[in-house]
Parts: sequence; C-alpha cells; structure tokens
Amino acid sequence: MFFFRKMSAAGNDFIVVDERAGDEYDWRPISVKWLCDRKNGVGADQLLVIRSSAKADAKMLVYNADGSSAAQCGNGLRAITKYILNGNNFGLTQLHLETGHGSIHKCQKLSGEVFMVQLGWPTLYQTPLENPDPERLKNPLHVSTGNHHLVLWTDFLKDLDINQLGAKVQSQYPDGVNVHFVQYVNSGEICIRHWELGVGPTLSCGSGTVASVFAGHQLEALDNEVLIRTDSQEVYVEKRTDGYYLTGRATTVFDGCMRERP
Repeated sequence: MFFFRKMSAAGNDFIVVDERAGDEYDWRPISVKWLCDRKNGVGADQLLVIRSSAKADAKMLVYNADGSSAAQCGNGLRAITKYILNGNNFGLTQLHLETGHGSIHKCQKLSGEVFMVQLGWPTLYQTPLENPDPERLKNPLHVSTGNHHLVLWTDFLKDLDINQLGAKVQSQYPDGVNVHFVQYVNSGEICIRHWELGVGPTLSCGSGTVASVFAGHQLEALDNEVLIRTDSQEVYVEKRTDGYYLTGRATTVFDGCMRERP
C-alpha cells in the first residue's frame, strides 16, 4: 500500500508521493501513465515525487502524464512547498528544493495557500522555427528555464487550436518543447494558454509562465512585475536582482492510498 496526495497549483494538477521516509520506487513510464490517467487512474498533469536531498531540504522529481520525465516544474515547486511547510510543526515559512537536474530553488509561504518560488535566470536560444500560423503567431522565442519552452505572441488567443498548433511546433524540436501562446494586455498584464510536452493543453505551466515573461522582457514589452491570467487562475511573476519569482495559490484536493503501486 502507498499513500499519495492530489494537489493543484493554478489549475496544474499533481499526484504527490513522498518517498523521504521509505523506499525509492523505480517509476516506470507505464506506471506513471496509469496513475495519471484520468479515466483509469487517479488523474493528473504530472506525478511529483519527493525524495531526500544532500543539497537542499528535499528533492522534487517530475514525471509527465505520458510517463516521460521533466527537469523542472514551477507550479510543482509551489505544490511541494505547501506539502512540506504545511506538514511541519515548527512554524517554518521557507525552504530550499532541489529539482531533477540539480538546480536549487528558494521557496516561501506567503499566506495560507499563496506560495512564491525562485526560478533563477532563463536562457534565450536562437533556434529557427517554421511558424505554423504566421498570420496569427508572432515573435517566436525559444527559452529554457530548466525545461525548454517556445513562446509565441498573438492577438487571437481564444481562437487558437492550441492542441494542433502545439503539436506542430514541438515536432520541430528533437527533444520536444513546451509551447505557450501569449496575448499582450498591457506592460503589467498578459494572458497565456499552455501546451505542455508529454501532457498537451493544460490550465497552467509555472516554468512556462516565467519563460513567457522573460520573452516579453527580451521584446522590451513588459514591466518587472507582471500579472498573468490563465484559463484557470491568476499568478504573478517578478524579476528581481537574483532571478525570476513565481507567486500563486497551491491547494490540497484530497489524500488517498492504493493497495499496491501500479
């Protein structure tokens, strides 16, 4: 029997498994796919596994719904921060989390369900793209925040078939890419729809949100503090002297257990 927690951060939903006090399970793709299946399993965008870390307070591993692994998950960092901080008895409000590719992130509880995480400095890549809809999609920028993201700007956000367009864009990248469709509102506000590698359309993507704001800064279009509206909730991104910070709500949906691991 193993226990899990279903959590959500800005509409990105997760299955969280804490392995800090027990055996570390070999999460095979078939097991992850079954667990994340919304009809036959628990259902989630990603599986988040918490393990002990020699470099931080804990380590977070990320598995997409198709069984593939991801190096980073901004919304997942906020969910894990809530899981750990709300479960301690010492009144702690901040910690450091290590991700699968070894980066360390400062994470903080601001209020009951609002958490802020540091995502460091994104990297800009000069990668050519065959634009699948040049009339409606502009200024493509390839950005890495640990995961790779392709940010596209549009004035037709609600009209786009992001499932079709996201698949066309990511197929041009040998290792795949997350795709984000961004509409400019003003220098302090944008709207985003997300297509995630290994998942498809999602209500939110934290690292992709930061990548989108970073892309806006490369175009000199956005302020240092930006409100982001997604298909589900609002989040905030702030550029500081030590990197980019993502702030938003993280919630617990329910706790559960299974007789055996899939």
